[in-house]
Amino acid sequence: MTTSSFSVGRSSYGDLRGVEQFVATERMALQILSVKIDFDQMKADQGSGDRLSINEGKRSRARQDYLWANRVALGVVVAPPYTSRHDEIRNGNAIDVGVTMADGRNRALTAAEFDWLHTQVERRGGTWTGRNFGEPWHHEMATRAEVVPPYPNARAIVAAGPTIKSTTTPVGDIVNTFIIKVDNGKGAWDAFLANPETMRILPLGSTALAFWKARGVPEQPDMQARQVLAGFELVKGKGA
Repeated sequence: MTTSSFSVGRSSYGDLRGVEQFVATERMALQILSVKIDFDQMKADQGSGDRLSINEGKRSRARQDYLWANRVALGVVVAPPYTSRHDEIRNGNAIDVGVTMADGRNRALTAAEFDWLHTQVERRGGTWTGRNFGEPWHHEMATRAEVVPPYPNARAIVAAGPTIKSTTTPVGDIVNTFIIKVDNGKGAWDAFLANPETMRILPLGSTALAFWKARGVPEQPDMQARQVLAGFELVKGKGA
């Protein structure tokens, strides 16, 4: 690149697969990376390995010339040379967005995903300018006031990846698992993971108790008598 460039990750699209993409400023990069963080977490929460990616960011003039000269054969809509918002010298604020699937292939966003994306890009300070020429994937960053500022550590969050929610516990499916408090006969109580479906329990220390509470395992409010453990299989393990 001939001007300042700030990475927004590698493309998985077509002939740009594996090629790092850029925008003109760090603010633009943080804006779209923040959208990516929220999208990726949403998909992770749904149990999907799909991740938002930039199909193309700043575009070299040689590539713009090639796309323009071959637009009919390639079947692409492309601006004349030196006029594109992708242009590496004049603008460099345009991004074309896609999804990288868990197997590394690229796909277009669904209609519902595009609806989500357009809203979130605008909240982060961008604009869906592709609406003017039939491209739901084309956005321009740093075009409006931010409703939500970008994550200042967006690059580190992207590198770490989304938080994968637990779906199972040592005693079974997290949906059917509860934290129970059992009277220990000494004026206090002990905590257990308990799953009535599998009839398994796991003793919890304070660290493990906090771990599973943070992951949404509900805590039954009433203290149980010791007899409630009769018939449950005791599972060994740290529980976290």
